[in-house]
Amino acid sequence: MKTLLSVVVEVILALIVLIVFLDPGGSDPIRTRMRRSLPDFGVSIVAVVLTVAGKSIEVWPGHPEFPSGHMAFTVSLGLGLVARSPRWRAWMLCLWASLGLFLVLAGYHSVLEVLGGTALGGVVGVGGHEILAKLRSRQSPLVGAEEPPRPRVTRTLPPDTAE
Repeated sequence: MKTLLSVVVEVILALIVLIVFLDPGGSDPIRTRMRRSLPDFGVSIVAVVLTVAGKSIEVWPGHPEFPSGHMAFTVSLGLGLVARSPRWRAWMLCLWASLGLFLVLAGYHSVLEVLGGTALGGVVGVGGHEILAKLRSRQSPLVGAEEPPRPRVTRTLPPDTAE
């Protein structure tokens, strides 16, 4: 039974990553949607690094797996998709709840570890995506924004001096 639960956890995790990366149903070409999701993965890596740091210094004595890296990663990653495409909000909430439930049932984490990972992912996700939104509004090509159109250069010819 535990093996089956572990498989379910990994399938949900992979499903969240694929949905964020591909953004199915989007109107833009697939390459554009994939490129747009790359900064989201950068934000989620920050959440994972903080999770690993929390586990290495044991933030909460007696809970060496606090906070859940699975939840921190998927919540921070999914928030980028929800910010770009609000139609995914309900789906992400269902997937996060399912992932949290199966992490507890499979014995990977306690409920509090899952909640801690969710909170960490939320804070990092909201903060990171706010920073990315500000950078995108400046049209920075470093964060996956399209390059602004180049101004059209027109030359004026000298007046005709033939008399």
